[in-house]
Amino acid sequence: MESCRLPVELCEAVMDAVSYHQISMVLDRRKQNRSRLRQRTLCACALTCRAWRARAQHLLRTRPYLPSQRAISLLTASVRADREKWARHLMIMRLNGSGIGRSGSGSTTSSRAKDPIGISTASCTDLLLCSFPNLHTFHASVTTLDFGPRLLRMRPPFFLAITTLLLDRCTFDSVRAMLDVIWACPNVSMLVIMTSYLRRDVLPEEAAILLSSIGCGSQPRCQRLLAAKLWVRHTWLSAILPSS
Repeated sequence: MESCRLPVELCEAVMDAVSYHQISMVLDRRKQNRSRLRQRTLCACALTCRAWRARAQHLLRTRPYLPSQRAISLLTASVRADREKWARHLMIMRLNGSGIGRSGSGSTTSSRAKDPIGISTASCTDLLLCSFPNLHTFHASVTTLDFGPRLLRMRPPFFLAITTLLLDRCTFDSVRAMLDVIWACPNVSMLVIMTSYLRRDVLPEEAAILLSSIGCGSQPRCQRLLAAKLWVRHTWLSAILPSS
């Protein structure tokens, strides 16, 4: 296809609509599986013709959707090849391993997990050392978050600009490992945790204890955290945290 019969601006508007509709489904588990199809649509647009390629590639780099371990590896390799381009484009990163592992039948934040679930972030060490000043949202679903405590406590640049942190059915080694991920985001203002799984510990029964650990103490780690939502015992518990 050498040229577009429709105006390029109209084609780009359609691609934008595909991408933004994909973002609107982040917290709807029933629709999350459609995100893979929408990303494939953008990939097809990028391969259609030169006129479509620039916009489609921009949208793919702005909001990558990573549904497998291979997708994470490909993204890591692409970032290594051109860090500056990714630093300019990346705004929202979403990991979703729901098509790989089963999240089990647990429905509260005190669930245990003996084995890794979904995809793992163990191979993402190189990404954590990269700075993405426009990355404002990190969403992990059915993912084992095992970045390593030492690296997280060094405040790696990957997390510095994140303002929205969404953790849905994620697996952690312990309560402290989960808090290390949250504390690594000093600028986070919105936190959503849905059904966490732990290998060794059990989360505190009262959500107030967890919220106190996150940002309500005398020296809060996340000083810009304004609101948090936790899924506990089939109920959403919301908290508006005092700004420091």
